[in-house]
Amino acid sequence: MTVPGILKGCNNLVMAIQVNPIRWLRQPRAQSLLVLALFAFFVAHFVLLSPAGLEEDFNGVRVIHPRDLLNFLKNESNVIAKSVPIDTPPSYSIRDMNFFSSVENRPKWHMTSRKSNLYQTQQLVHSLDAVLSLPDGTRIEAKEMVMWQTQDRTELYGNVVVTFPNGLTLKTEYAEVKNRPKLLIAVPMTQKIVGDRNDQRSKVHFESMGLTYSEADNQDVRLLSQVNVWIQGENQTHIVSDYALYQHTIGLLNFQMFETRSLEKQFVLTEQTDLKIHSRSLETQLAGKVAGKQQLDTITALGDVRIKDLHDPKHPTTGTCGKAVYYEAKNEIHLTDFPQVYQDGDTITGDVIVFNRNQDLIEVKQSNAIYHR
Repeated sequence: MTVPGILKGCNNLVMAIQVNPIRWLRQPRAQSLLVLALFAFFVAHFVLLSPAGLEEDFNGVRVIHPRDLLNFLKNESNVIAKSVPIDTPPSYSIRDMNFFSSVENRPKWHMTSRKSNLYQTQQLVHSLDAVLSLPDGTRIEAKEMVMWQTQDRTELYGNVVVTFPNGLTLKTEYAEVKNRPKLLIAVPMTQKIVGDRNDQRSKVHFESMGLTYSEADNQDVRLLSQVNVWIQGENQTHIVSDYALYQHTIGLLNFQMFETRSLEKQFVLTEQTDLKIHSRSLETQLAGKVAGKQQLDTITALGDVRIKDLHDPKHPTTGTCGKAVYYEAKNEIHLTDFPQVYQDGDTITGDVIVFNRNQDLIEVKQSNAIYHR
């Protein structure tokens, strides 16, 4: 029997019942039609209202089992963010969150995450595998991110990576971010920070304990403790200090020692393969690319400077002065402020001493004295 035949039979059944229901039911033909109508009803019920049909009607939306829903709302067991109330179920839980924030119709930030839990009582949002994008192009990634809704403060936990538009990258395990009125990134001195800057100006790698970055303070990076910096130029330069200020927008680094150290330990150490410099403070200027190569412009050492040159191990040269400037392009060291140079038992003094390492030439300026071994 075809579907049109079934529908025609149902229609005849309805009309007969309306005329004389009792008389109609006593007829053998009526009983057959009633059975047929019941059969059509059950067929329609199972075909039209089956789970597969419902899923197709709702464009593939999956019905979630209550147990799965509770597991989704439950906090994950390996949460590392200390400020999250893991024993409290979240008020809301959102999968694949994509959220935009603005202030006075201006974009503030854009945040995406694999999962985000909102805790209304604590006024915080805990996000997993989160990425925070700022209007200036800065990108912040973290395994976990806690955003305090009333404090304009964000805590970052685990595999934190901050990438700035100019190529500077910072990596740590914990950081705190504030984005109003200006971007501020703070890493406590208990946390190790690793950074890289690789562009046309310079190639710099640094490590320290603790860091601050302030957009309001000329975008300077302050390395707070146990600083190690490697600068790639003609030669790799390694600098060790207690504290450093990295003005990466102009390629300037300034290194200092803590005054709480004993005086004999308050020396910044600068090393190349065959050159060592000790000084109370140090400043390096990056020149960018020269002849297609990354170039360090100058190293300026200040205060109780001690220099040891070993490019010719058979004739080592040492020197002391109040200020020394190393010009990498010329491979020259200019010593001023009571300079003295010692070589092969000889002592050279003058107002300005220039040591040309390429030509093995020591020149004393303003006295017309030249020493050449």
